Amino acid sequence: MSSFTLYSKTSLLSLHHRIRLCDEDKHVWYYAKSAILTFTNKTTIYNANRQKVATIRRKLVSFHRAYKITMRNGLSFTMRKELLHVYRDVIDIKDLGWQCRGNIFELNFTVLDRHNRKLAAIKQKMVSMHDKYRIEVYDSTHLDMIITLLITLQHMVIDEEKEKRS
Repeated sequence: MSSFTLYSKTSLLSLHHRIRLCDEDKHVWYYAKSAILTFTNKTTIYNANRQKVATIRRKLVSFHRAYKITMRNGLSFTMRKELLHVYRDVIDIKDLGWQCRGNIFELNFTVLDRHNRKLAAIKQKMVSMHDKYRIEVYDSTHLDMIITLLITLQHMVIDEEKEKRS
């Protein structure tokens, strides 16, 4: 398994919600764009070569807050916040057999596969002007999906904060 680190930076000071994922040398590996004024909260993720990696859409009609993710290879799965989970800080991604464990809504968590192997660890940087996260990826074969999970979880957190304020 190879391990490397990416950093996420979120910019909210535009008409679009933008996220950039860079390495230690500030080279952009991925970026995501979301139009703020849409009903489905559609986000598109691109790699450094400007190829589409995934599309994330919030499901409007859902008992749980749910997001449909479609990867560029056609794989499609849903992430949802479970209202009644045995463990408060676990998000199951049943279609993949994966789990996110840790402090999900402060974005400090580990991604595990169906065999309980650690695929990645995401930790929020303590001192930062913007939302910055350190993303350690232990299995690069799943990099696109791990980045997509992180961005989807960022949307879940932002949407939950908006709902609490309204």
